[in-house]
Amino acid sequence: MTWRLTSDVSAFAENAGPFLRSSPVRHTVLLTVLAALRSRGPHAYGEGDPVFGWWTSPSGEVSGALLQTPPYPLTLTEVPPEAVPAAATALAAYLLPASSSAGLPPTAPFSAVPPLAPSICWPVMFPLSPRRGGLWPGEPPRPAGRPAHGGLTVWESAGGPVAMAATSRSEAGMVRVQCVYTPPEHRRQGFGGAATNAATRNALDAGASEVVLFTDLSNPASNALYPRLGFQPIEDRAVVEFSS
Repeated sequence: MTWRLTSDVSAFAENAGPFLRSSPVRHTVLLTVLAALRSRGPHAYGEGDPVFGWWTSPSGEVSGALLQTPPYPLTLTEVPPEAVPAAATALAAYLLPASSSAGLPPTAPFSAVPPLAPSICWPVMFPLSPRRGGLWPGEPPRPAGRPAHGGLTVWESAGGPVAMAATSRSEAGMVRVQCVYTPPEHRRQGFGGAATNAATRNALDAGASEVVLFTDLSNPASNALYPRLGFQPIEDRAVVEFSS
């Protein structure tokens, strides 16, 4: 059992792609970032070379993956417990940011190699029913301007824009609401929820089978809103910060 590391986008897509597509909701960030790198080049998010990895069993079966695009944090799927300290060891030669995102529960063994700082936050992921949206803290931001795939929904009131929601391209039937924004003067009027609902409906009407989003458990407003819009919790993820 070992990690295979590379900076080759195509090699990662070929080896880890089937594993990622086997559970597109749980692997939403890796799938959408990988798609962006394949379409816009390996330096779409920064000048440094990305780092990709996949965890293989003795038989060659892939049961975990990781991805890091400089200067953003490492993202790790849920993996077998023994794969976590092995990842820390394998990545020791790379200059990575002092934080990472991982599916639970594998973050604890990470402390066997790098020391953990005391701050850990817990975002929860919601996927679809017929509506909703949110954003994943730490995810690489998309370039400004309208997405080429038309994934921008603007909500208008009284003849002007009051909120917007942006969605990813469809990957393995999954679309993620990546960003929801309402200007301060238009908040607390339901416009953000309306834009999210409309963006989700647009994705479903275009053929998506699942729509997902991230929210923060420390934000009671969004955690109360999204279930009302039809989302159900799928899994918790941890953002782990490492001490120097």
